[in-house]
Amino acid sequence: MMGHRRMARTVAGFIVMGIIGTLFFGTGRVDATDYPHNPEKLIQCASCHRLHGAGGTRLTLVGGIVNLCQLCHNASGQAHQFTLDYGDQAVPGSSGSSHGFEKPASNPAYDASPPLDSNMNRNQENGNVVCTTCHNVHNHQLGFPFLWKDRGDLCGECHTSRVQSAPPYTSHPVDVSIPGGDPDYKNPAHLELINGQVKCLTCHGVHYTYSGTQYRGTADGGSTTCLQDNSATWTAGALVGWELKIGITANPNHHNWYQRRIITSNTATQVCWTDPLPDPVSAGDPYVLKETGTGDGYLTNQPMANLCLQCHSFPSTGSHFTSGNALWPGGQYGSDYAYTDSTGSEVWPPGRSGGVTHQPLPSNLVGSCLNCHWPHGWPNGSGGKYPRLTVDLEERLCYTCHDGNPASTDVMTHFETSNWVAAAAGWYSNPNLNSHHDVNDADQSISGTKIECVNCHDPHRVTPTNRLVSDPDPSDGRVPAPNQTWNGSDYQSEWCLDCHDGTFSPDVTPPTHPLMDIRGTYLREENKHTKPGGHSKKGNWTTPLPCTACHDPNHQSTNLFQLREVVLDVDGTPLPSDCGPGYRVINNNSTDKTINGWCWCNTCHQKSMGKGKTNCFKSGCHNHGKGAKF
Repeated sequence: MMGHRRMARTVAGFIVMGIIGTLFFGTGRVDATDYPHNPEKLIQCASCHRLHGAGGTRLTLVGGIVNLCQLCHNASGQAHQFTLDYGDQAVPGSSGSSHGFEKPASNPAYDASPPLDSNMNRNQENGNVVCTTCHNVHNHQLGFPFLWKDRGDLCGECHTSRVQSAPPYTSHPVDVSIPGGDPDYKNPAHLELINGQVKCLTCHGVHYTYSGTQYRGTADGGSTTCLQDNSATWTAGALVGWELKIGITANPNHHNWYQRRIITSNTATQVCWTDPLPDPVSAGDPYVLKETGTGDGYLTNQPMANLCLQCHSFPSTGSHFTSGNALWPGGQYGSDYAYTDSTGSEVWPPGRSGGVTHQPLPSNLVGSCLNCHWPHGWPNGSGGKYPRLTVDLEERLCYTCHDGNPASTDVMTHFETSNWVAAAAGWYSNPNLNSHHDVNDADQSISGTKIECVNCHDPHRVTPTNRLVSDPDPSDGRVPAPNQTWNGSDYQSEWCLDCHDGTFSPDVTPPTHPLMDIRGTYLREENKHTKPGGHSKKGNWTTPLPCTACHDPNHQSTNLFQLREVVLDVDGTPLPSDCGPGYRVINNNSTDKTINGWCWCNTCHQKSMGKGKTNCFKSGCHNHGKGAKF
């Protein structure tokens, strides 16, 4: 009788434990749990739970979910290959190799909020993220390893605002494939595409992620203590101390369960360790080799400086920021969110006490994409983030270097000095003409246009000999190129006319007052009423002047229309002027012949404007547009 009662209590106990698992941890199996939380590893229900006198609120042996998990996940426990240590928690910009735990689920600084998934949400502890928030400790029914959701979708449950798959981007896109056939992209050799797509875990790891170098591969075979990869070219002994993560695929119970070991020796094609795996390595098993250390807290699968280049492909000559003088991030003319700490390590917003603004990049990040971009967006100071993952307004990023230091060009002074027409000019009567393109917000608010530096320049492909995008307006069907020019024209002119033909790229917002279509005028036969010798010393009057003969493409002129102060002939030589060099065109409403265009036009044309010396542009007689009487 006593034996029957004891058996009844035992059976009842297991039923209760099954109910407990269902109530507190979600759907669970009463009679078994998945490897390794099952009898195969000698882990019973009673290894974690106690029916009477339990120390935790879920009938656990000890209070606190993290404390419970640490009973095994410690250096001498059954799960010693997967230790859980408070000191490993990530502090971005400082140290750490594991996602934070016992931390508030709501944390705006990391775009984090309580999880949307009901299982994950109810498995918080006092509003904090703990092990069971992400892990279903009883089974793999929903995701490996012991996850409440598929690993590719798990991060988005809390970091919801970072799940972006369509522009405009204020966080790096996820749930997207690498664009095929685009030379700007490539499939990453050492990052994982989950289900063929970029996911959070493509760039980041959750535990044991040191933000160091990692290599991915497939084993050709091995044993329980060694892995063989015949295609590897490792340096003998160089991987000692590195971590191996390997997926055991031979045993269905272990499928997709990664084992973790520390390498004790290696040759050119083999790595070995001392703690045997539960099953031998077989051909086709995927593996990852990773550097170890204290980490930098960013939990990235490659060093920060070269992470972007795993997927993004740009020519070496197009690495735009290579100077150690560049301040990070961009922004000394705007953003004041750039910080470094006393050790020179970067500190992201909201920063840490003692951080200093506008400091040079840490040496390991000089020349990296992080001079201009931050993968999850950068605060704009108004409650939002800058678009395109930039760390400041686009023009202010450019000014960071192009203010004369370290770049030799000073475009900041030019674009910050706005010279607007004093009155409407010509029959087109446009009052919104400036001395430069309206890239500044202040100028855009006047003209209504929106054109940015990147509409003309590609910062990722710029070279000393070619600073321009290949096609300013891809929508018009014309590709400015040497083999696309008309007789007597040049590449630069056709490139300018790609936008000054009355149409604009979809990325450009046209001005409120429409611009003239000057393409037709440019193609017309040139005016015969020029000074002897004219602007074609060869006598070919049907050859148009290039746009750059009259307009300065280097953003150095303060004249209206970006007109040169010294006009160039077709061969590039300066043309003399009756007013001498240095004449200005800054006020079309003035009677001063040195600043209203009179002297400027007479560089090439006969003195046909009479004694009034009226501005050529204001008079209504001459212009670049259709119907111009040249």
